Amino acid sequence: MKATVVMINLGNAVYRDNSFGFGVDPRRGHSAIVYKYEGTCNPTEFSNSDKFYVIEMQGPTDDKTLTTMLGYGCYTNVSDITYSKRLSIIKTAKALVARGVDYEAVNAVWPGNWDGTIENITDLRCDGLVEVCYETSGVDVWAMKREYNGTSYNYDIADQVDIFGYDNRVWAAGANSNNDNLEEHNDFDVGEPSDWNDTLQPSTQCGHIPPVNAATKLSLQNLCNPIGHRGY
Repeated sequence: MKATVVMINLGNAVYRDNSFGFGVDPRRGHSAIVYKYEGTCNPTEFSNSDKFYVIEMQGPTDDKTLTTMLGYGCYTNVSDITYSKRLSIIKTAKALVARGVDYEAVNAVWPGNWDGTIENITDLRCDGLVEVCYETSGVDVWAMKREYNGTSYNYDIADQVDIFGYDNRVWAAGANSNNDNLEEHNDFDVGEPSDWNDTLQPSTQCGHIPPVNAATKLSLQNLCNPIGHRGY
């Protein structure tokens, strides 16, 4: 008798081009979190993307399959993820679905004075969903290079520290009642990728477009190991 143990990496984030239209550059990307497998224990169904379900920001919704998200690949912070953190990521995403927070096209998380709790969120962008679910679960994702009083990368979007003011990539001394990490995560620029590759977007969050003056902790990880769907 031969047995194969398959690891399904639920909680991983998947990415593809943005297809919303309305003049949005598809290269900015779109993200979702894989949270459920509804197949049986056989290799054919492990490889069927219709058997995996994602949570994404279009309401948000949890009624779409992985088939709708194939493109860039399947990502996580492989050095920091644990089974308990995966469960926390999924639990947080499901809680946001239950609340029915609104979609936000410009800011990653709203309100601008977010208090760091899930209950206080009113709006999310798709990459904001990943940031919130991961970083409130203790898993770093994306950070901007901060060059005020020395260089640093401050990841946790829920961090309530407010030391500086931020405006169009310029830091200034003095608190302004908005936490510093949220301010930089909500920075948004238009134009070509060279105009916004230093800001948070789904494509820079996963590294499909390499972030400039910023960093991501995410890297590719197959959805299933050693057999089954890879998340591409």
